[in-house]
Amino acid sequence: MIKKRSLTLKPRKETGMKRFILCMGCIGMFALPMHLVAQQDSTELATPNKELETVVVKADPVRTKSDRVAFSIPEVARKKAANAMDLLTILPGMAMNPETHKPEMINGESYLVLINGVQSDVSILRTMPAEEIKRLEIPDVVPMRYRAYDKVINVLTYGSFRGGSLAGDLAQSVSPMLGMSDVWLQGAAFGKKDMFAANYYYSRREYKERITDKEQRFTLPGLGEISRESHLKDAFGYQIHQPTLTYQRQEAGNYTLQLVSRTAFVPYHSAGSGSINQNGVDLAMQNSSHSKEVKTSADLLFTKELDPKNSLSFNAVWTGIFTDRTDTNHEERVDNGTVVFSDKVVQDLKKNSLILQTDYEHSFEIPAQLSLGYRYHGAKLNSIVTNSFFENKPNLTTQNNHSLYGDFVYQLGQLNLSLRGNLDYLHSNYYGTRQSTLTPEVYLNAKYMIDKHHALRLRTSYTYYEASLSSHAENMRYLEQHILYRGNPNLKPTRSLGARITYTLTYPRLYLELSPIIHCNWGDKYDDYFLEKDPKSGREYLVSTPVNARYRRGYGTSYNLQYTPWMSDNSSLVFKVSGEAYNVRIDRGDDLEAIQKWLTPIHYTVQLNYGKWCIFYRGNLLRNNINGLVVSTNENQSDLGLRYKKGAWSFGADCLWFLTECEYLSHSVPQSLVQSTSRCHIRDDRSVIRLSVAFDFSWGKSRKVSTKQLNQDNDSGAF
Repeated sequence: MIKKRSLTLKPRKETGMKRFILCMGCIGMFALPMHLVAQQDSTELATPNKELETVVVKADPVRTKSDRVAFSIPEVARKKAANAMDLLTILPGMAMNPETHKPEMINGESYLVLINGVQSDVSILRTMPAEEIKRLEIPDVVPMRYRAYDKVINVLTYGSFRGGSLAGDLAQSVSPMLGMSDVWLQGAAFGKKDMFAANYYYSRREYKERITDKEQRFTLPGLGEISRESHLKDAFGYQIHQPTLTYQRQEAGNYTLQLVSRTAFVPYHSAGSGSINQNGVDLAMQNSSHSKEVKTSADLLFTKELDPKNSLSFNAVWTGIFTDRTDTNHEERVDNGTVVFSDKVVQDLKKNSLILQTDYEHSFEIPAQLSLGYRYHGAKLNSIVTNSFFENKPNLTTQNNHSLYGDFVYQLGQLNLSLRGNLDYLHSNYYGTRQSTLTPEVYLNAKYMIDKHHALRLRTSYTYYEASLSSHAENMRYLEQHILYRGNPNLKPTRSLGARITYTLTYPRLYLELSPIIHCNWGDKYDDYFLEKDPKSGREYLVSTPVNARYRRGYGTSYNLQYTPWMSDNSSLVFKVSGEAYNVRIDRGDDLEAIQKWLTPIHYTVQLNYGKWCIFYRGNLLRNNINGLVVSTNENQSDLGLRYKKGAWSFGADCLWFLTECEYLSHSVPQSLVQSTSRCHIRDDRSVIRLSVAFDFSWGKSRKVSTKQLNQDNDSGAF
């Protein structure tokens, strides 16, 4: 076990000579600042007594800088943290998911973790002691290299840990069902230059009682109005097996090499039966679904610091996804057993993709920085779909994307300006139809520091994005009786123009973001219904297919609030609220009636920390979202949890879906040809109690670092 010793911030005599190395903390186009790292001589190494020093940082908890916001680590957070990953939850809008035991943005945004500027997986933080983390930083604007993510979090470490760690996290539901299990195991070794980590994640879900009630009304010319009311009860489950290997070598001031290999194997199954009342006729139905998915990837990253002002990086990622899936659906009359509908769909999908990316970064003598990059992304999807009604031939769809992008950042006093751009060339081949598009993307951003507590940010953007390969796949299959699905090889890219003004207020116990937003998407993708008739059989049906809307317009305000009524070195109470009030209008064109809807989701958490104890509650309200013709709800949350940390061990008890059950609701908009309402709820999930135990053993050496130097942070926030 690690004995922890707290130090106060009093001066002490330092021996040995310090060397300062300027580190380009970047991979590829990395517009985050460079950091000055203090490195001690070998004479400063502590004796191997397995002691890690805890430094009580007295700096402001939150500091707004010209291009980012920096968060110091409160002492109360270090005391209750099982490892460095737990410290991510001090960030506004971030909370621990009680089901997966991973940090996530409570509003559903995606994020990428960098460790000292190097792209990494969040699980690597589980191998580091909490005492190793210096601070967390969130850049105001995501660099173009990482534009696929909503946020980037840069984790800065002291660089003092040398040794190994063995950690694990086990969670099991105990009431009212036993079908929820999660196991995570990881070992890591940290040397002066090398790091190796092996990770294994296992997750199991087995549910016996999922109930779906659905009502549908639509009209077919030959059959008239069809009204269906269905009640389905099924059991389903899945497993995830995911091993990961990570190797990293860093030569300070020279290069960084990182290799990551990950494989996931996911089997899924479901089977159920129920009843249907269709126009007064009672039907019995049975359905099933079985699938196996294997996803494997290999990631190579190499960064080279040419000199203190110039750096290069190269990244290569290969991903393969192989899916076999079989779905059956059978309906027959209750009175005489006549089969009215029976279908079996078999899908064999093989997707391979390759990403090659290289970046160059240069810092000028003046307060400016330039990053340039090139990215190639090629993807190929082989699909074979067979069913009882349509003969679908094997199909091959491909996409080849070439991107040239760049970032230019300039600081002028209290004003920070950045111009980011991207030029994309996309060549696609869908069923022999070739498409080529050349599209620019431009982002103009400005931040003005009113004072150390108040800041304004302006972001304008013109972007585009392409629909997924699966949306272009033309294979037809029944979703249910009378309703088919078919892909659309003629889908066009979506272009978007948007603007956002963000006001940020930061005080030691209060963090607030208010962001008025306006945007418009031309060619936004959504699923619509069309009436078709088979010329051979004369059968009529409705076809659901992805199409491009004329435009999708939205305006509103998002907000992110974190308030701490009290905080000491031993206790704290934290409130977090994140949400938006947003109006969406979808113009479908072709004289079709437009769709308009207000969305007002609210996500919140309350957390009380006292010493090594932690109790929290997490929930959400008004969780509607809209996707074309369907208004649906995100998963409801009502989670209550308790944590206790004792040395290297942590214990927890959670009640998921406290006093409720997992539920999904949806209904169609009035403009849809198919009018439907649906409620799906899982009775097994009502007030699920889960017990968990985690351990984190670390051993090795730590460097003795001056507390005065650790608490010093004089950089302006630009570079």
